[in-house]
Amino acid sequence: LGGQWDAAAERIPALDLNSPDAVAQVKGLILEQKFLELVHDQCVNGALDCLRSELVPALGQQADKVQALAACLMCSRDDDLRARCGWDVG
Repeated sequence: LGGQWDAAAERIPALDLNSPDAVAQVKGLILEQKFLELVHDQCVNGALDCLRSELVPALGQQADKVQALAACLMCSRDDDLRARCGWDVG
């Protein structure tokens, strides 16, 4: 998303999703992308803030997902991020 997270979130209604769960899932994916881009860019404070104030509330009871994302903070190289999080850094 190249930092265009808000623009991506604004386009969700255009997807005409049928359920609130689908909308929440798309929002969660955008937030996950935001978090991973911040980790990739070594913006640790921004990534932590995203994790705490946006992802944790969005993921709710998915503690395993939150833990997996938090572990990404330990990645110092692109290949580490790719291997640990399954994220394609582009």
